[in-house]
Amino acid sequence: SWVALLAALGVVVGALRVINTWDYPTYLIVSVAAVFLAGYFRHGGLNVTMLVRPALEAAFVFLVGYLVFLPFHLRYEVFFSSLETTTNTTVLWQFLAISGLPVFILGSFYLRETWSVHRERLRGVAGWFAGRQAEGQSPAPSERSTWPAGARLALFAALMFGVAAITFGFILQTGSTVPFLTGLVALVALVGVARVASFGPTARMDAFLAITVGLSLLLAIGLDVFRVEGDIDRMNTVFKTYLQIWVMLGVGSAYALWRLTHDWRISFSGLLRYPGRNVWALGLVLLVAGTAIYPIMGTQDRLRDRFQADGQPFTLDGMAYMREATFTDEMGPVRLAYDLEGITWMQRNISGTPVIVEAHTPTYRWGGRISVYTGLPSVIGWQWHQEQQRWDYRQDIAQRIFQVNTLYQTTDPVRALQIIDRYGVEYVYVGELEKRYYPAEGIAKFEGDLRPFLDPVYTNEQVTIYRVLRP
Repeated sequence: SWVALLAALGVVVGALRVINTWDYPTYLIVSVAAVFLAGYFRHGGLNVTMLVRPALEAAFVFLVGYLVFLPFHLRYEVFFSSLETTTNTTVLWQFLAISGLPVFILGSFYLRETWSVHRERLRGVAGWFAGRQAEGQSPAPSERSTWPAGARLALFAALMFGVAAITFGFILQTGSTVPFLTGLVALVALVGVARVASFGPTARMDAFLAITVGLSLLLAIGLDVFRVEGDIDRMNTVFKTYLQIWVMLGVGSAYALWRLTHDWRISFSGLLRYPGRNVWALGLVLLVAGTAIYPIMGTQDRLRDRFQADGQPFTLDGMAYMREATFTDEMGPVRLAYDLEGITWMQRNISGTPVIVEAHTPTYRWGGRISVYTGLPSVIGWQWHQEQQRWDYRQDIAQRIFQVNTLYQTTDPVRALQIIDRYGVEYVYVGELEKRYYPAEGIAKFEGDLRPFLDPVYTNEQVTIYRVLRP
């Protein structure tokens, strides 16, 4: 039933607030807009019933999404919740380097649809400026303009100069991306409103496409004006929001590409008859080939940026690189193959969510790798990530870092057991990284004085995993 669909939508959207809060506002807007569009087309246009019922349905979607996860909301704390002026902006070539393919497809689609929807108006404007009526028809005497053709051309030149001047000033103030995206938003709005009003066979799809594409472009514009409070420059604001932009542009461009090409017939005569279409198709092929380079070459470069990992195989296995890679740490090189074996054993043999402890290292090192690849909770993760998400509890985070370091460094078994008990640790991981960062006498206690309290459940040449023994 319709109520069940709305409830399911509420649960899905409400889950985003728990899973990844950044996604929640965007997809709540999309969902509410979809509910209003359904009401608009169901009632055949705008009226009081059309406005009231979708408003109640949208409120129902929001309430379901909130109440289902009420325990989370009652305990959740937000430390950064406002916006502030951004520190920098996106240069247009950077935006196009990331989103050029969907922008090319969507821009082509909306230019074509703008001409299709507003053809007569555009012809009329062009004819007026040229001093003649569209379609070559002479206007009636009462409809003829009193403006001479030369004056109309001068006005057209003045308007173009004014638009160029305003655009140039806009670019100086906001960067090169905002004017470009503003023009795209205008095209999307022109087509979207016309299609919604037409109630044509593709009106529903075109309306939803306009909402998602328009919203993604508005988000990109907003990122050149605002950032989330407390961000590093605007790094987190950009990558969290651009993930949403990329998804909506990608899905929208897939539909637009189908609309652009679904009636094409590939033939030799067609190649000669439509040279413009051939140039466009060639551009599309080149863009697709260009974007296909990154998943292949970019992954390899990224691995070489952090690891000694030449000659890695092409695979979707996110841990395959560890078989041969070495992480070059300032404390000494770490062969990842031994950790790979330990991680694989934990993935296969540990059930539930027992707390583990592993070495703490500075950010962007190999530390935290066990919790990352097993999903098991650790006593402490990356320091800066933890501080960002728990800003008012930074002292507690510093205390946990101190305790983890003490656990591996101390030679006092009683002190080590106190730390293990304090944080409910069930598995202690000792690998090559721990041996690089902590003194040998501290590591030795796990096989010495602490041995009666620890059961070595897994071992290889460099890794030993201990299960904590409790009465």
